Amino acid sequence: MFEDLQQIILYVKADSTVGEIVDEYGQSTSVSKAITRGVEALLCLRVLRDGDAYPFEQLSAFVSWDCLLDNDWNTATVPKLRADNENITVISGILNAGTDEEKAYTEIRIPLLETDTVELGEAISGKDDIPLGVELCGFAAGRTKPVFVLQFDLPVRNRRGSAGMG
Repeated sequence: MFEDLQQIILYVKADSTVGEIVDEYGQSTSVSKAITRGVEALLCLRVLRDGDAYPFEQLSAFVSWDCLLDNDWNTATVPKLRADNENITVISGILNAGTDEEKAYTEIRIPLLETDTVELGEAISGKDDIPLGVELCGFAAGRTKPVFVLQFDLPVRNRRGSAGMG
């Protein structure tokens, strides 16, 4: 549905609530990917637990999601970015199928359709980039509180031009 969006594929170790961006083998790595202000994107989180793909059955069982990006911990303020929560999906796949390098993955696909908010513009004005904390919550059927929470930091890059913004 959002295949035409710029895809940002990240591997995230989710052994606890505090996630860590890692490589496809679960090893620590420096963050070299970022969301770009004013660009519609599909954040593709390939979630790992104990070095393996997070169980698809667990993540796909959630009936709703909430994902936001912010640089403060004040719930009374408007987040800098908010995902299209109604369209967050979970898929599974296999990389390098049929080879010795075959590896399964579980991916949470998060559409970010509005990445030029007033709040982000004020926070990033005049800067190359800013770190925002991603918070992703999964809700089980019949529950009003999340049963899955994943938090990690991700940079958001500013733009030099204004094409397609505002």
